[in-house]
Amino acid sequence: STVSPPQPPIPGPILAAGTSIWGHEFEDEFHRSLRHDRPYTVSMANAGPNTNGSQFFITCAPTTWLDNKHTVFGRVTQ
Repeated sequence: STVSPPQPPIPGPILAAGTSIWGHEFEDEFHRSLRHDRPYTVSMANAGPNTNGSQFFITCAPTTWLDNKHTVFGRVTQ
């Protein structure tokens, strides 16, 4: 069978992709104060619970439906 590469959860480019330094998928790391509540949130793409690897995306608008599904890493400031 053919495996398609993971797609970002919202339209737009994947900004970084590669191989995890862990060599495998790893668990979600959610923090209640880090939310997808504004544009320019940097977050990790995944294929479901605990399937993090090394693909990231930046939101262009508030995307609160991604909370507790994708780990937030920070915000773009400039």
